[in-house]
Amino acid sequence: MNSQFSHLVWLGAGTASEPANLLNIAEHVTLIEAREAAYQYLKKKNTQTNVDIKQQLVCVTSNSALFTEYNLAEYSAVNPATGLKTLFPGLRKVGAEQLTSVAITDTIAELSLSGSDNALVIDIPDTNLALLQAIQQSRQISLFKNIYIHTALEPLYKGSSISTDVIAFMKSCGYDLLQKNDQDPELPWLTFFANPLWVTLQKTRDSLAAEQQAKAELGEELAKSNLVMNTLQQTNASLKQELEKAKQDLTALQHAKQAISKELENTKQDSADQLQSKETLNKELEKTKQDLTAQQEAKEALNKELEKTKKDLNAQQETKEVLNKELEKTKKDLTAQQETKEALNKELEKTKQALTTQLEAKEALNKKLEENQKSDHEHTKQLIKAQADLEQVSKHATNRADKIVQLEKANRRLQETSEQLEKRQQVLQQELLKAQAQIDIIKELLLHR
Repeated sequence: MNSQFSHLVWLGAGTASEPANLLNIAEHVTLIEAREAAYQYLKKKNTQTNVDIKQQLVCVTSNSALFTEYNLAEYSAVNPATGLKTLFPGLRKVGAEQLTSVAITDTIAELSLSGSDNALVIDIPDTNLALLQAIQQSRQISLFKNIYIHTALEPLYKGSSISTDVIAFMKSCGYDLLQKNDQDPELPWLTFFANPLWVTLQKTRDSLAAEQQAKAELGEELAKSNLVMNTLQQTNASLKQELEKAKQDLTALQHAKQAISKELENTKQDSADQLQSKETLNKELEKTKQDLTAQQEAKEALNKELEKTKKDLNAQQETKEVLNKELEKTKKDLTAQQETKEALNKELEKTKQALTTQLEAKEALNKKLEENQKSDHEHTKQLIKAQADLEQVSKHATNRADKIVQLEKANRRLQETSEQLEKRQQVLQQELLKAQAQIDIIKELLLHR
């Protein structure tokens, strides 16, 4: 087989019958078709090992697209038919399916084509020019030396191109029109061939652009170098000025060094006497340091003792405050009990008076009873009732007397507690005075050291 192409890529292959005989002049063939029926037909018809068949809806970008099928299946498309209905009045839609499209640039990239000895067939009339523009922008168009395009003299779909648009675009890309198949004058096939001179011109333009870019970069580098040179020259002049100043400073330092040498000689003569005096002073200083260390240690010991005394004093002070609070509470309780006692004494006095009155009444009743013992039955009942009342009064007087005794005992206990608290407070007061005296002594010792 005489191969003219390394790889033939056919988009919208259909039956892959027009252009004719292309499959026989390619080392490898990839047929791509969106329709299921056409895809199955291609698989059945083309069983050669060098032919690959893919079912893909190829568009400019990857997206979800509504693919419409017509009764003329080869004209099924993504874009709505317009002029196609005029060309084929009997055209009608037989189905529609939502498909996921694949970008043409991705489809070609997956084939890993090399060189430019390849051929491309585009039989997708509604988007043929848009597909060519996409591979031109991605520079994939240079992979193909021959490109076959199925075009139309009038727009067949909404937004589709015509033959003259495709020819103009291909010419701008360096492709010459090699052949125009007018077997169907309304739907011609256009064959384009990559002009070798265009390729050479394009390479020359690329080289020139690269050289201009390099020249511009060299110009920028030169400008940077000039700027660095100017900076270095300015730095050099500044360094020369600093060197001159340093020389002057060095001369002044040498004069100063001579003067210092003379002064040093005079100082050496005095140093022997000063050294002896220094040794004496060092001995005295060492002795003073020892004395100071001893005083410092004594001071620290006194400070520790003072701190301990302060803590004890604080503890005693807190104890005193607690006892004072307890004493104050006891005094309040004692006052309240004293008031209660006075109230009970008054009540007791009243009770005694009432008891005395009742005793007097009892004696009177007894006398009256003796006088009326011989009275009638009614007088006897009154006497019994009077005796019952007298016994009740006697019991009440006895209870009050017991309560008075208990109160007097409680009063004596409170008085004893109060006396104990007062004695304890006096002891604490003496302890506080002693602690204060100790603190005054320690302060006096610290002040005299």
